[in-house]
Amino acid sequence: MIRAIDWGISASQSPDASSANGGRRSGCDRAGIKCAHWGTTTAVETENLVQLLNADLASEFQSIVQYVEHIAIVTGAEYTNTVAELRTHLAQELQHATTLAGQVSFLGGTPTTEVPPVARHHDSESALRADLDLETRQLERYRERVQQATDMGLVDVAEALRPLLTQTQEHVRDLQTALGG
Repeated sequence: MIRAIDWGISASQSPDASSANGGRRSGCDRAGIKCAHWGTTTAVETENLVQLLNADLASEFQSIVQYVEHIAIVTGAEYTNTVAELRTHLAQELQHATTLAGQVSFLGGTPTTEVPPVARHHDSESALRADLDLETRQLERYRERVQQATDMGLVDVAEALRPLLTQTQEHVRDLQTALGG
């Protein structure tokens, strides 16, 4: 049985309680995922966490396909080191996907096999910008996911996700550097 976490705090005890919204902050229902905000804590039901992890897994599959294509089309002497770095990123994305699938399974879900559409790029700079955009979105998602798992008391899940967060931060920095930023 999957259940929401009961933090034992009534709306009237919440530091930002308001009669108009029952003590919840606005923006509580993002992307159809129900959550309750009390201060800086977010409680997400396990079932919803599995859905979010599966969305992250699909995003990793998208990264894998995107990196395979971009390794082939990023050319030029100025990108020699960048292509080597993209190959490293590709291997790490596969590990991220494996980790996410394992966590989905651990939480009682079935890992997705869905791959979101991958936009085609025909020049090095636009390909690298697309990689940076995807990695930046993944970074934000992993920050949220680590916090959600921690808030739910799923310390093992949070610890399994931390390396994904760290490596994704490195990917963002590498791509920013490759783009001259």
